[in-house]
Amino acid sequence: MQFALLSRLAEVDYPCGARLLHKHLEAAGFAVSEASVSRVLLDLDEAGLTSRAGSKGRSITDAGRQLVRAIRDSRDRDAELARALDINTIEQVFDLLYARRAVESEAARAAAERITESELVELRALLEQHRHHLESGSVGRQCAQMFHRVLMQFSGNPLLITLGNTILSDQLDYLEGVLDVVTALRGSADESPNDHAVILDALAARDPDAAERAMRAHLSRLIGDLKDFAATDNTPVLSRVLRMMQG
Repeated sequence: MQFALLSRLAEVDYPCGARLLHKHLEAAGFAVSEASVSRVLLDLDEAGLTSRAGSKGRSITDAGRQLVRAIRDSRDRDAELARALDINTIEQVFDLLYARRAVESEAARAAAERITESELVELRALLEQHRHHLESGSVGRQCAQMFHRVLMQFSGNPLLITLGNTILSDQLDYLEGVLDVVTALRGSADESPNDHAVILDALAARDPDAAERAMRAHLSRLIGDLKDFAATDNTPVLSRVLRMMQG
């Protein structure tokens, strides 16, 4: 309700009293009393977001306008991000993989410059778990995903970590299933742990250039597998797999 009141005050160029604001809130679907509106306005006054305009009611302050603008911008970004992560086509899968290649290559470079021995041990454990799953006949998808997510955290770069949390979001896990199908059909499922081992060797050597190259090569291989599979008239198959994994 507080944001709705501030938004209304930001939209008009005249002071508004509790009665007028109460009518606005009712029209917007809020089930509140006029007394509740008055109490909220007092809270907004104390926070410096609104100010009294004599007997005419309240006006929004500069701080209040800045807050409304910030909240609206944040909501717009959230909506835009939700649209970007709503991946329904093979073309969008490619777009995500290209974004991952750019961000994760930089993360690998950054991690190579600061990684600790205990962090290397954690990545080695994930790699061994991944290999064990493959040897026992399972995919080991979670281990592979965690390798990428943990490495992103080890970059130590807050911006890269934030971007990584987006492009490696849990809500995109179903796309890993699409890649699993493609690599299984192409017989390249066993290559991912080998790629991860090369990345890990570069990290252990504290070689940023090699780590960046290894991560880029790994994701480029996955992109190449997907391209080759789609190029052989398998796009309808991929689309069905994508819908199945989403469901």
